Amino acid sequence: MVKGQPVLYYKSQVLTATDTIRFDSLYFKSTNCLGKCPAMEFQVYKNRQMKFIGGYYAVKTGHYTSRLPDSTYKQLQYLLSISALDKLKTWEQRIYDVPRYTVVVWYNNKRQFINNYELPLVMDQLLKYLMDLPAKVPLQKSGHPFTFVNP
Repeated sequence: MVKGQPVLYYKSQVLTATDTIRFDSLYFKSTNCLGKCPAMEFQVYKNRQMKFIGGYYAVKTGHYTSRLPDSTYKQLQYLLSISALDKLKTWEQRIYDVPRYTVVVWYNNKRQFINNYELPLVMDQLLKYLMDLPAKVPLQKSGHPFTFVNP
């Protein structure tokens, strides 16, 4: 303790990686903001398939499907492994000029649900990856519209 305060020890996020994540699927949603924040939602499955719905300011508008390349999928698995999924907690915030994010991860027969305007700091790299993902994969127009069941 320093002057009555507990000492905090920090660990590099890279060192927190775990190989025990058995990923099933991930759902992501980003809403509009008062600016040009992309409204989009998508789901990625363990077979690397992706379904994407783009709204205002998204890379594409409409319903699309894709398949993640191996390297892109491995990056997702790595980012999940350093995101401390078992320790995440959410809290309600009231911020009106930023998008609201929803991240739901099904893994190890569990579900982690985060829905907030700001995600926990440990998810920063994952959030950047998810926001950029639709622009990095070959999106193909879906023959029919689809919806995501309440995650």
